[in-house]
Amino acid sequence: MILYAIVLVLSVLMNIFLGWYIKESIERLMYVSRNIGRLADVTMDFKEHITHIGEMEIFYGDETIVNLIKHTDFLSVEIDKFNDIYSLSDYDQEELEDDGGDETEEEEEKTQDEQVQ
Repeated sequence: MILYAIVLVLSVLMNIFLGWYIKESIERLMYVSRNIGRLADVTMDFKEHITHIGEMEIFYGDETIVNLIKHTDFLSVEIDKFNDIYSLSDYDQEELEDDGGDETEEEEEKTQDEQVQ
């Protein structure tokens, strides 16, 4: 009888630990998923910005900018691969928007635009 009580207590403790571990693992995976999505967005913004600079008359055809655009294209494709892997659901994007993610992105864009000028 005592053996059953010990096994029961160990089983309960193990289940509590595994529940906590699964919760923590899911939270970390969600964090990675959200951040990879943001990284993809920032990379696309950077690509658009570099493309715009490359189209300016003063820089048109500049070899360095052309290579930078190609490298950014490659980087965005690689990030999209990870984004597809770690994208858990559309819920990630909705949660980010509900948390005010758009406001911080707008502030970052304004800061970036001010730095460029």
